[in-house]
Amino acid sequence: WRIYLADQQNYPGRCFIPLNRHCARFPDLTADELAEFKTIALAIEDIWREKLNISCGNWACLMNGAYGKAIPDPHVHFHFIPRYKNQVTFGGMTFIDENYGDHYEIQDAWALNTQGRAEIVDLVKAPLQLRLKDILKKSK
Repeated sequence: WRIYLADQQNYPGRCFIPLNRHCARFPDLTADELAEFKTIALAIEDIWREKLNISCGNWACLMNGAYGKAIPDPHVHFHFIPRYKNQVTFGGMTFIDENYGDHYEIQDAWALNTQGRAEIVDLVKAPLQLRLKDILKKSK
């Protein structure tokens, strides 16, 4: 698995988590891959709560776009969409989750600036790396 902070930060802290190997269907993940993903999901949610003040997180494995192409090439990946009960500010921009408590909507009208994205990276990158390193060390 890899973890990327999404380029478009319409929900501050939104991530994209693709599997390292090619896998076209969720049911084809191995037990080890599922266990690794659970570890990553727990770490992301814990650290995002602590560092970004999220209230909860939405997880999605949406592969519709792959089937909209002339030659479909799906690849298992997850999206993490942080949700905020209270307003947050990053990079001098204030975000209010107007749909909190309901299904998220991609908010094209609001996109976090480069400074805010960098601020989020600074807040979560080292703690996430440390947490995952510790977990991997304990599992050996």
